[in-house]
Amino acid sequence: MGETPSKSRYRVVVLGASNATISLPLIAHSLRSSLPYADIFTAVGHGRSYGIWSNVLYRSLPGITECNLWDELEEDNEPSTTVALITDIGNDLLYGVSTEQTLAWVADCVERLKKQNSQTVITLLPFDSLRNLSRARFMATRTLFFPRSEFGYDGFLDRVAAINETLTSWSDESVRVVEARSEWYGFDPIHIRPKQRVNAWGEILSNWHLGEEKIQMVRPGWGARRSIRRCQFARRRFLGREQSFAQPMLEWSGTDRRGKLCLF
Repeated sequence: MGETPSKSRYRVVVLGASNATISLPLIAHSLRSSLPYADIFTAVGHGRSYGIWSNVLYRSLPGITECNLWDELEEDNEPSTTVALITDIGNDLLYGVSTEQTLAWVADCVERLKKQNSQTVITLLPFDSLRNLSRARFMATRTLFFPRSEFGYDGFLDRVAAINETLTSWSDESVRVVEARSEWYGFDPIHIRPKQRVNAWGEILSNWHLGEEKIQMVRPGWGARRSIRRCQFARRRFLGREQSFAQPMLEWSGTDRRGKLCLF
């Protein structure tokens, strides 16, 4: 590959669970289309925990704080502007993890990213969407998305509010905290509606300060979606068997666009 000015390289870190996974084709395609050189490092996955192994059907993934993404960032010495997204905080409550431990894992991610001189955007939990849940709808949502969870209805809003209050207090020059707007959600109170994804992620990612660059949300075509959906995580367990896959999963290069996509 030819020489590219280091100032044009963006190292993008995406941490999250189901929302980040569902919208990864949109996010990655938009970054690829908008930035001259975007290396995307992700730790996402349906049901992903920030600190423990999580299981969905026959697949298990390590906690975000324990995955290989952090080693990869430490070993990556090429100059770049680093930006990060931390989203989908709250799954761990449904796994029975305390509010304090959940926040401790997220704080660990924030501190590691600060060491990488990252501009980090954190999305709050969707409190306005969740507070409209009846007990019956709460139980239905929990059973559908977290069938093994024993997390109860009583007090769950207090925990959500406590997490949001703490996350908001972390806002500083390198950390921006973004509210989850109620209009982004519908009957499903935790996943952004398909029609709102472009608007929602566009607003969230606009909090990164990229100089002259601006991220334009671009819906991916079928081929782009398919290529990203087929990507495998660097480490996972499938039917109890440990598996590993070399990264990056995707690379692109051209006269005006370069980059790669890694899943950890």
